Amino acid sequence: MCVCSRDEKLKEGLLSAISVPLKMASKANTLWPTLKELAAVANIACKSDLQVRLLAVSMNIYLVY
Repeated sequence: MCVCSRDEKLKEGLLSAISVPLKMASKANTLWPTLKELAAVANIACKSDLQVRLLAVSMNIYLVY
């Protein structure tokens, strides 16, 4: 009886641990339309700042997997 309970708790903990980065990637993925809109209207002098943000979002999503 204790083994089953332990296994269930372990499985529950692993599922919770896995869900954290997946939720983060999902939230980061919602930034693409906003960044695309920002790129269309942003000051060209701030181009490198926008590129850094795009790289940070893409790396965030990539590193989750």
